[in-house]
Amino acid sequence: MLVDTVERLIIDYYTRLELPADVVLRLRATLTHHFDGLIASAQQELQELTDRRRRLEAEQDQLLDAHLAGAVPVAVLQRHQGRIEAELAAITQRLQDQYGDYEATRDSLGQALDLLSDAHKLYLAGDDQTRRLCNQAFFTKIYIDDDQHAPHAEVVEPFATLLNARTQQEAERWASAQATPDADEQSLTFDVSVPSIGFEPTTFCSGGRRSIH
Repeated sequence: MLVDTVERLIIDYYTRLELPADVVLRLRATLTHHFDGLIASAQQELQELTDRRRRLEAEQDQLLDAHLAGAVPVAVLQRHQGRIEAELAAITQRLQDQYGDYEATRDSLGQALDLLSDAHKLYLAGDDQTRRLCNQAFFTKIYIDDDQHAPHAEVVEPFATLLNARTQQEAERWASAQATPDADEQSLTFDVSVPSIGFEPTTFCSGGRRSIH
């Protein structure tokens, strides 16, 4: 098959990736609402962890002052300092895991939506290197039959989730509910806990990172 033919088929396939502006808007609003809810639900734990860390740091300072004043032997100081440092490390790790995951996933999905809103235009206007990087960012494999039918591709996450019809239906359902006065709060049932996209190809294609906000 001629290279020009393959390239034309791939260009045509990119029209299937590009999401309409209204779909992108609904997905962005829905995902923002979802992650705001996750963060809000974790605020109590955040406050408890922060308070506990503050108390441990104060205890650490008091132990050191007592040791310097000759009231606490070195062995006792070391034992308590080891306990405090281990607990502080556990709290810090918990805070990073809890909020780092939310932020990283939200930002990754925001970048993915930015790309999907202009996927065909980006690919069509790109040079060979840009197109290669875009293909790496979107797909693991692209299949083209000898009969030159439309290609079939294995789309990577999070693009696969955002392009999924069920995901878009859930976003539309949620957006419609928000437009109804006095409507009951609608829960979001689709899974948006997806892996981060490859930042280097994505950043190259999009010309920079943008948040979901």
